Parts: sequence; structure tokens; C-alpha cells
Amino acid sequence: MSDPADEPTHVRPSDPDDATYVRGDGADDPTADDATYVRGNQPGTPTPDEDPLVGNLLLNRYLIVKKIGGGGFGSVYHASDELKREGGERHEIAIKTLDLDVSSDRLVGLIQEVSRSHTVSHPNIMRVYDIHRDGELAFITMELLVGEELEDRMKSAGQLEEAEVDRVAEAMCSALEHCHDERLVHSDIKPANIFMCSDGDIKLLDLGIAQMIGSANQLAGYSPLYASPEQMQGGSPDARDDLFSLSVVLYQALTGSHPFNRKNSLEAQAADHEPDTSILPRRYRAALDSGLSYTRDERPLSAQKLWSRINPAVRKRYVIAAVLAAVAAAMFVVSNQVGEQVGKAAISVSDEDQAYAQARYDEAVAWVSNKEGDAREALVDALQHNPYLEEAAELMVAQVRAATPADPSQFSLAWSDYTAAYAASPTSESLNEFAAEAAEAILARDINTMSRLEVLSQLRVPVCALSGTGYRTAELTQVSEAASISC
Repeated sequence: MSDPADEPTHVRPSDPDDATYVRGDGADDPTADDATYVRGNQPGTPTPDEDPLVGNLLLNRYLIVKKIGGGGFGSVYHASDELKREGGERHEIAIKTLDLDVSSDRLVGLIQEVSRSHTVSHPNIMRVYDIHRDGELAFITMELLVGEELEDRMKSAGQLEEAEVDRVAEAMCSALEHCHDERLVHSDIKPANIFMCSDGDIKLLDLGIAQMIGSANQLAGYSPLYASPEQMQGGSPDARDDLFSLSVVLYQALTGSHPFNRKNSLEAQAADHEPDTSILPRRYRAALDSGLSYTRDERPLSAQKLWSRINPAVRKRYVIAAVLAAVAAAMFVVSNQVGEQVGKAAISVSDEDQAYAQARYDEAVAWVSNKEGDAREALVDALQHNPYLEEAAELMVAQVRAATPADPSQFSLAWSDYTAAYAASPTSESLNEFAAEAAEAILARDINTMSRLEVLSQLRVPVCALSGTGYRTAELTQVSEAASISC
């Protein structure tokens, strides 16, 4: 890495809006001890060379080489795993320390960072290896990254080139899609938590305050300049909060200015401030216009949807696939004289059916938070009357994603409703994307390591539901046979 004097040190923020702070002790004070510190200089703190831990061997294995960051929570060091070094393996790592005499909430956050990082292993998320304790020092070992935070890149360059922002958007949408698939909301997307590696990789940092979707977590936190209105009001975690924050970051990277003139989202909303998206590159305008919406329902349903709106090439591939599927379906219907009525429905939808479908979709939107079953039933009904109502298909996919094996009844019903929705709208972009994604996820599982109960509770329902979509049919049939799954 570079000379220690040039490396980041995390200290108390001079601007509280740039801080991340945690609900709980000091929640009303971003400069309190619950803050996650940002770059700057703090008089009286040791320089890297003066740090007493440098040169120490922790647990007779981890040699502290130099300090590369720090703040009230502890410090971050460049270290060497001597056991791996002696074995001729890659041994350079980073270590984040935490003094055990500080707030217990911090230790919980450190443990959560390790646990959640293991859950969401992804090439665009910084790898965290393990948590350890050496006397009164707790620490985690993690991937050593060489490069700079996006925050520093933006400070030095002002606004970034569109191609560079594309790379950030693609990497972060991929990382967030993976997190959200695991029902995890990062909760603190900002330039300081995005790392631009010197080898070209882009990594998402800091899962310490990430939360499970729909949970109530006392360690919930946010950065005011990037947080959604729902986050700032203490709402339950939602994937669309991350998409709001990422949209703020992308706007700032493209223009060199904050979309709300450095107001937080609640202040901007109260002032009826609308971001000027006309200054953005054309293909970013609609994407960030929806991403920066003050209400969740108006934001993209997923990170993948946000990326496909930004990148026309990605969206074009999906549209072509949907068009080809529609043409194939139309050809089949035309050649089948018995299917005359189906042919008419596939070609056109009456104004009456369109109005009815829209009304049912609106009902579903109103019910998703407290009447999930009724909402899914309304969505199926909407697609049966208008198979081209893509908003209904998107919401159905979101409902199926939200259902987990932990609630077997809702899990089974959600997948059953998905099957009905797919039958009503077999050319839907959203339903087909989800089918392909779900099939890939199932085939990536090693059923030999799963108990019979796990197979039945986690795989049987989606395997049976996907059998009618045409995605990886042969492979899924093999999984069914190998796992003795009866549909």
C-alpha cells in the first residue's frame, strides 16, 4: 500500500451529515460515540508509526505491520497471517480491532459484520474472514484492499466520467441484488463505503449495521445525506432504501453535486425539492428520477431493475428475449385453431380488462404490507386480465422473494401464486428473470450436504413451481430425482 501518512484515518466528522450514526445511545447526536467516523484529522491521536500495536503478534499468528485507519471504535491495520506466509500462501490481510472496554453495541456490530459477510459472499463485497479475541482486544480479519474509497476519488476528480460511474453502478447493483436476495439491507450506502481497488475491482464495505428485511434492530443506522426518508423516520428495513442511497451516490458521482443540495431527504421533501435529473446523461435520467423518489413504491423494485434502467444494453437483452417469447407464443396460438380465444387474448387486451387489471393491481399495492395473500391473489387476477401489466409481475416477484421457508404456509402459497401468475403471463420479463435466477440458485445448492428436512422445506416448493417455466428443466428434474422430491 502507499505510505502510511497518505492512508485513511477515520476520525470524528467535522460535518455531522456525513457521519453514520446508530440508533440507541446517542441516536439524536451524530457526533456521539455511536457515530461511524469519516475522514479527517483529529489532533492528539497517535500517528500510524506511533501506534503501540504495530509489530505485535496477535494469537501467535497475526503480525501487525502498520496502521491504516482508525477512530473511536478501534483501528484498522495492515497485517500478515504468519501461518499462511510460512505455508507459502497469500498472507496479507487487514485487521479491524475493537477495545472490549467500549460499548457492547460495538462488539455486537463487529460480530454482525462477520456473520453477515459470510452470508453474502460476492465478488463485489469485501470479504471478512473471522472474529477473534486476544486478551482485552477483539478483532476481525478481512480482505486487504489496495486503492481508494469512492469518496476520495470524487473529492479529487469532482464529477466522474460516465464510464467510471457505469462501473460503480454495475458493481453496486450486483452486490446489493445479492444482499437483498439474502434478505439483507446494507443500510449505509455512501461513497465512503464503496472502494475502488487499484486492480479495477469495486467493493462494497461495512456490513456492521446491515439489517434483515422487515426486522426491528436497535443497531439500525444511516448517513443523513444518503438515507431515505423511511430510514430517517425509523421505518423497517427495505431493499429500496439501499437503492435510494445508491441513487444519491450515482447522482453525486455524475454531477459533482448532491441531488438535494446537501439537505437530507426529509428536509428536501418538506421543501418540495425535486432533484434536477435533466443535467444527467440521458440514460441515467429516468433511472435516478425513480431511484430518488421520496416514496418506496415509486423506486425500482430491485437493484437489477435499477441497473437495467441505467444500461440500455442489459434492458435490450431482456426485451428481445420477451419479444421472441411473445412471437413464439403467438405463432403457436395462430397454428392452433382450437386456441382461438387464447390467441385473441395474447394479441390484444380490451380497455375494460386493462382498467380491471389496473384496479386489482392498485388493490394489491394497498395490501402488500398486511394482507400478503390477498395481494398476491389480486396480482394473479390482474395478470389474468392483462398479461402485459409488468408492474403486477414485478410486485408478484417481490412477494415471492419476501416469503421464506421459515413460514412454510406463506412460502408454499407464494410460490403457488407465482405459478398461477406465470401461467397467466408467460412472456413477462420480471417473471421470466426470476424463474431463471431461482433455477440457477437451486442448481447451485449441494443437496448432499442438506438434511431431508432442509430439502423438503427449502427446495421442494420452488423446484415444483419452476418445473412449468421451461428453465433448466432437465437439471431440475435431476435434482427432483436425486432428492426424491415428489411434486
